[in-house]
Amino acid sequence: MSLRVHYLPDHGQIKLSGKFIMEAQREFARVYRHALPAFADKHLVIHMGEVEYIDSSALGMLLMLHKDAKHQGTEIILKDCKPVVHKVLAMAQFDKLFAIQKYRQ
Repeated sequence: MSLRVHYLPDHGQIKLSGKFIMEAQREFARVYRHALPAFADKHLVIHMGEVEYIDSSALGMLLMLHKDAKHQGTEIILKDCKPVVHKVLAMAQFDKLFAIQKYRQ
């Protein structure tokens, strides 16, 4: 999986691509923990338009992100989720934790 971080004046963006699986856990945690403090009381957009697959360990990573973000008042938005990814997020009821935007072509 590839990760790219963008710092914008009013929010942050982390762009993911590839398979969001257990092997990405360390890198994802390192990246979001480094970026998160800059967006206290703002929002952080996780662009998932290039994510092909998501497994249960990725759901765990997103839960950790949610917990850490909540402590500092940062809203997390999962953006451009492809149908296969959106289905997994919906089954896990992540729409109760995150703002989720479906994929737009």
